[in-house]
Amino acid sequence: MSRIHFTRRHRLGVDEARVRISEVAQRLEREFHVACRWQGNRLSFKRSGVSGRIDVGEDAVTLDVHLGLFLLPMRQTIANRIDDKLTHVLS
Repeated sequence: MSRIHFTRRHRLGVDEARVRISEVAQRLEREFHVACRWQGNRLSFKRSGVSGRIDVGEDAVTLDVHLGLFLLPMRQTIANRIDDKLTHVLS
């Protein structure tokens, strides 16, 4: 298994950051059949070959993704897309 980890600072406050992460989660559910579940300010997600969590804080978001072997060759591409998306969503 391979891990992708990002922490991104933001100035949105926890409520707005959570709204924005929720919008991304809805898209993941709709387009990629990822199961997402909130527990407090932690969003857990899972589908075949990938799982992880996003912790939403007052001034930062931390993301941990675990990729299965099948997605390992695409790790860098996935990491780059996540990085771009987090930057866009939290700006």
